[in-house]
Amino acid sequence: VRAAVVAGLAQTHDQTLGALVRPLVRDANAEVRAQAATALGRLGDRSAIAALSALTQDSEPVPVRVAAAAALAQLGEASGDALLRTLFEGKDPGARQAAAFVLCERGEPRAVAMLQKLAELPGLSDEQALSLLGRLAQSGDTAARERLLARLQSAGREVKLLVAARLAQLGDTQGLERLRAMTSEPGPQQLPAARLLAPIEPTASLPLLRRVARDAGATAPARLVALDGLVHSSEPEDLRIVQPLLAAGVDASLRRAAALAALGILTRQPSALSEQGLAWARLAAGDQDWALRASAALVLGDSATAQASSLLARLARDSDPRVRRSAVQALGQRTDREALLALRAGIDDDDGKVRTEALRALITVAQALQRMGAADLIREVSG
Repeated sequence: VRAAVVAGLAQTHDQTLGALVRPLVRDANAEVRAQAATALGRLGDRSAIAALSALTQDSEPVPVRVAAAAALAQLGEASGDALLRTLFEGKDPGARQAAAFVLCERGEPRAVAMLQKLAELPGLSDEQALSLLGRLAQSGDTAARERLLARLQSAGREVKLLVAARLAQLGDTQGLERLRAMTSEPGPQQLPAARLLAPIEPTASLPLLRRVARDAGATAPARLVALDGLVHSSEPEDLRIVQPLLAAGVDASLRRAAALAALGILTRQPSALSEQGLAWARLAAGDQDWALRASAALVLGDSATAQASSLLARLARDSDPRVRRSAVQALGQRTDREALLALRAGIDDDDGKVRTEALRALITVAQALQRMGAADLIREVSG
């Protein structure tokens, strides 16, 4: 779930979300650390350079080191490029291939040659072949793109769907047209096609995804696929679809998928934080997963309601310091009495980073109140 949250945040390309992602580079789960590194690179968060550098140490698994090196390189750090080349030239086959995937995207001739050689190996699974050909086509390899186009004509329906999606991601017209067609053709591939089309062309896929997500008679797996696609929506009305799935008594997997869909919508369209958005935030604020609680704080920062202040004040007392840091950062955007009191309490937090964030936020709010002529409120809270 945490990995899904991070991937979703990265897709927004909103640099303000870096504060939520940065704590995840210390997560116990290696997949989450790798996703966090990738997200920070995509978000362009240069304040994360030190944390990313720590992930390049030998003690980290190869996927984490490669993701961190790629992120550093994306941020313009020479150390990232240097590590990718070191791994590519090393003796570990897994590390060499992982580094080659990153370097190939930049057109590194030796990395391209390595992946071309791997793509010719007999016995590759469809997934392996498509991964290699897709990356080579992305680097400008015309022959690889032609091989993908050939598979688009000759492969079975399941593989054809994956080929169409990969080509569409590369901006290929034939792939996009085929993916659109599969989205409109009734059958077992229609819903997966709509899900794959969602990040590329949301308006074409959302009608089907909405219909399945709200259909209580649809199977749980089908509704999960639909909700996963709604993550890419920026339409406020889609919050009305996921809201009933946030209620107690709903299957836990559906509730979690609905929460992630709501997070995706709200991070793309903060103005959608109405009653439906607050319903999601209330659920996420009480979730067992700290990443969702921290996400709730991020979203609530964009709401001017008193209810949002109360929820943020509660999150500022959370048991996890990462959630408390997110909460005090969000409270720094507010000028009401409850927010000031919560920030004042944050200065005495057990966690040093929470104290630092609370002090920084309190100074920002105090300056805003001074400009507003509300010095009495500052004195009241301080006293």
